[in-house]
Amino acid sequence: MSKLTRRLDIQTIRAERKMTQKELAHLTGFPQGFISKMESGKVSTSEAFIEKVKEVLDIHDIDKYVSFEPMPGTAEEPEEEVPQEITDKMMIDRLFKLLEKREARIEKLELELDALRRENALLKK
Repeated sequence: MSKLTRRLDIQTIRAERKMTQKELAHLTGFPQGFISKMESGKVSTSEAFIEKVKEVLDIHDIDKYVSFEPMPGTAEEPEEEVPQEITDKMMIDRLFKLLEKREARIEKLELELDALRRENALLKK
């Protein structure tokens, strides 16, 4: 089975907004060279970059620009035919797992923030 890479259609987003890679780099804080590599498919688009683009360009439907493609250099193997219901269920299960992980990270960060606030309050006394 070939490995898939997540790809954000940065070129379309930039074209719709009449924006250069350099301008997008300035807005997102990501290096222009890295953006170029993502556009050309040399590197997978990170979740952090997708979220930053969504935030700074106020794109509510960012998912319409995201696709999954075979990584360059990986051979395509014929896929086993799987009923659509199983695929949908597998995707939903994966989404729930990702949400649980994200919630756990948020809870951990909130605990760390509370600890820092308590420490800060003690230092002020």
